[in-house]
Amino acid sequence: MKRIKSFTVFLFLLLTSVLSYAEVVYSAEFEAKEFPVGNMLTWSTLLEDNNQVFIVERSDDGLEFRNVGVVDSKPIAGEETPYRFLDTDFPDQRSFYRLKQVDLDGTFSYTHTLVVDKELVNQFAVARIRQAQVSTVLDLTLDVRTVDEMTLVLTDYRGETLETQTHTTIDGLNEFTFDLSGRELGIYRVTMTLGDETESIAILRVAGDAENKPAQASKN
Repeated sequence: MKRIKSFTVFLFLLLTSVLSYAEVVYSAEFEAKEFPVGNMLTWSTLLEDNNQVFIVERSDDGLEFRNVGVVDSKPIAGEETPYRFLDTDFPDQRSFYRLKQVDLDGTFSYTHTLVVDKELVNQFAVARIRQAQVSTVLDLTLDVRTVDEMTLVLTDYRGETLETQTHTTIDGLNEFTFDLSGRELGIYRVTMTLGDETESIAILRVAGDAENKPAQASKN
């Protein structure tokens, strides 16, 4: 009995040591830029231990993602390692992207979700959503083409207004935050209005640690 217990403890410590050894430190976040020939996805790492591959995933609707490319891990010892992937088979309008990092032991993690519009002809568009399933805080980034007053309204699944924010935007990337802690679990919607243009995203508040799943954006 003593031997089995000792072996179990040893195995647990061994597995814990192996799993904790896998690590990726990003020096540049996962980003996307539109070009005439396709969408260029870029990121950089400063450290990679037991990293196997990066998988670029794309969605047309922000709900269902699929693998559109695999980039092998090729870290440069002691230096920053840049990566890039050109997606030439993107939809006509909006694309959602996320990066899946896979360890040698098969475990994986996701980055934030990027939103790329083929042509930003509107005054603003959702550029990045930290995650659509949240337990406490929702973070989102908007790409705005004008300096103006924007209104953001948080509503529940019944359509009842829970919180209203008003901000003066800058020409460029704008960060916004909603604190959902203390609110009931379920579906919420953030509606953003700038001038006569309106866009909304749906999110899900869950208990505990949120999964890195993308939010769905829609134009009204």
